[in-house]
Amino acid sequence: MKGVRALVVMATVLLLTGGSAMAGKKISFTNYPNLKLGFTTVVFMRCGLGPSLENALVFIDYASDQGYAWIELRDPNGILTVAECKAIAAYARDKKIEIAYAGNRGPLDADYWQVLGNSWRNASVFTNGPKTVRVVDSNTEFAKDPNKKVWTEEEFKKALETQNNAAKGIKDQGLQLVVENAFLPVKGPFGFEAFLEATDKAVGFQFDTANMFAVSKVRTDPKDAEQVFKKFASRIHYTHLKTSVNGVAQPFLTDNELDLGMIFSVLGKNKKNYIAIELAQAETFDEQKTNLEKSLEFLKGKGFITVK
Repeated sequence: MKGVRALVVMATVLLLTGGSAMAGKKISFTNYPNLKLGFTTVVFMRCGLGPSLENALVFIDYASDQGYAWIELRDPNGILTVAECKAIAAYARDKKIEIAYAGNRGPLDADYWQVLGNSWRNASVFTNGPKTVRVVDSNTEFAKDPNKKVWTEEEFKKALETQNNAAKGIKDQGLQLVVENAFLPVKGPFGFEAFLEATDKAVGFQFDTANMFAVSKVRTDPKDAEQVFKKFASRIHYTHLKTSVNGVAQPFLTDNELDLGMIFSVLGKNKKNYIAIELAQAETFDEQKTNLEKSLEFLKGKGFITVK
């Protein structure tokens, strides 16, 4: 980067990182030192910081200054180029920040394979991190229909075939497909538990701690959520740390409907190390920055993390 472009990036970095009391410190999990805390960059998307080379450098600097170990670089439509990803990866290595590249498509989306192909190529650049290619269990078929709560048997079978084929091809390239629990109900013949049971073991799990309460249209009993989480913990490759209260995703971390202490214990003991904070979208950049800082304070206050 040169000239005006470099100045814009530098100014944005200063706005994001300047004046933080935690700048330059390291975040560690108190009882599980193998766990690594990061954040997903999607939390800044409504603030105008979508996927770009410039914004990625901002996120990396922010993560480094705040003491995070890694970031999930969200590129929902796979618009970043390989050249841009190589520049981002080099900058991240210099800052000692690991990266997971993440698209956002479900197996029934019409452009699933197109976006997955872009994600596949870009993810291969990020050799420091979980080395995953992220998709979601379901997407537009639920988002566009407010009355839709479950898959049909036909949809289930099509999604299963699609995800199995994608996972096998990606694994052959040394990467791991991970599927996030999203709209699907946790239980039921065509729910998320049934889906993971039926998939090839090449299909990994990207766990979200709140979606079964705040995104799925079928209310999940926390006991059922815990049972399924523990059942498939060995297949988790990274986790979105998000909290839900009465079925609503929160703007900053607080006590969750699925107990966070239990979650950290299971992840720590299973060496499922990568955990990324995800928050409800905020309207402004400063508000979201404050929400991330409140989230760290919550985790510190609970004794889950130390920052030093």
